[in-house]
Amino acid sequence: MRTCILLCALLLPWSLQAQGLATVIWEPSTDPNTAGYIVYVGVTPGVHMQGRDVGRQLSFPLFLEDAAPRYVTVASYSYNPNGTKNIGPKAPELIAQVSGTPPPPPETCGPDGLGNGVDEDKDGQVDEICLPPPPQETCAPDGTGNGVDEDRDGLIDEICLPPPPSDTLAPVVNSLRATRNGNSSNFSVLATASDNVGVAYVDFYVGTVFRARLEVAPYQVTLKIQQAGLHVIEARAFDAAGNTSSAHVTVKR
Repeated sequence: MRTCILLCALLLPWSLQAQGLATVIWEPSTDPNTAGYIVYVGVTPGVHMQGRDVGRQLSFPLFLEDAAPRYVTVASYSYNPNGTKNIGPKAPELIAQVSGTPPPPPETCGPDGLGNGVDEDKDGQVDEICLPPPPQETCAPDGTGNGVDEDRDGLIDEICLPPPPSDTLAPVVNSLRATRNGNSSNFSVLATASDNVGVAYVDFYVGTVFRARLEVAPYQVTLKIQQAGLHVIEARAFDAAGNTSSAHVTVKR
């Protein structure tokens, strides 16, 4: 007693769950004593798990969970007088396998919901389902902090240079000389100044009247004084922090 086994072409392509369905169909046995059929399935050629009795039906739905091939065969059976099964020889073994290419794994993110830089689903987009990365911390053009927590980590300007210490020391006018040019109304004035950071500029006054500003040493200027009498010439030195000090000298016109 033999049966003929045919594998139906109803093979589903890969679904989103990477599963498929095949229908095993066989021809009926020619033995009039046939009582039913047993379907055998294995993952190794010639090695099958315990068969499944499908009764007298001539087809069997085979659920394929993955892309591995399944080796399928069918045997018919009849009953002995004592009621035990008399299983006939197995039909030639055929292979059932899901067609198509398995889908790529789904896109995933890091534990914090941010992207991991990998295009798992191979769609040309990286981390498209993930949270966008926070903005990066930035600093002012001079490298010091700008007082903003751009990356929202609770730390402000952690990558930036510390601010320079505040400058509280005033510059010093070290000397101030004023010399009249003969009997003219012109006076040549020369000042020297220094600062712990640097002198920004030196202003010159006659009395309370501003007359000149020099930003580069030597701080030398010619001042005209028209009115006769005593006059106070003052030099005021400034640094970049706004600290200032002055010196003065009295001249006679």
